[in-house]
Amino acid sequence: MRRRAIRVLRDAGAAEDAVQDAWLAVLTQIRNFSGRSGILTWIVAITQNCARNRRRKDRRFVPISALDRGGHDAGADELEGAGLPTHELTPELLLLRREDIRRLQAAVERLPGSQKAVVLLRDVLGASSADACRLLAISDSAQRIRLHRGRSTLRRALGVSVQAQTWR
Repeated sequence: MRRRAIRVLRDAGAAEDAVQDAWLAVLTQIRNFSGRSGILTWIVAITQNCARNRRRKDRRFVPISALDRGGHDAGADELEGAGLPTHELTPELLLLRREDIRRLQAAVERLPGSQKAVVLLRDVLGASSADACRLLAISDSAQRIRLHRGRSTLRRALGVSVQAQTWR
C-alpha cells in the first residue's frame, strides 16, 4: 500500500497519510466489499484513490510557509515545490505575493481567538472539519460558523471579493 501511495504522491510523508486514510476507508467500507475482485485488489484500489485525492487536495493549497520563510526571498524553486506555476513569476509578482502574505498574517492575528483557531486549523494546517471540532471541543455547526465568520473577516480586511478564496 505504501509503495503504491509513494508512486502516486512522490512524497513519503504524504504517502503515509494516504495509507492511513486508506485503512480507515477499508475498515469503514468492508461491509460494502462485493467480492467481484480479490480483497487485496480492492484495498490497493482504495489506497490509490486515497493517494490521488490527497494529491488533488495538496495541489489546491500553498502553505504560507512555502511562500515566505522569515523574510527570505521566496525563489522560483521554492514556489515550484509548492505547486505554483513558475513561468509566470516575475520579481514584481514575488514581491506582491510576499506583501499579500504579510497582510494576511497580520489580518489573521487580528481575528478573535475562536475564529483564529478554526481558520488556522482548517486553512493553514489543513485539518479536517472533524479534527478541528475534536481539537477545539466544539460542535460541527460552531466550527462552520467560526470558519465562515473568520474567512469573511479576512476577506473584508484584505479587500478580497472572490467567492471561494482559500489561504493555504
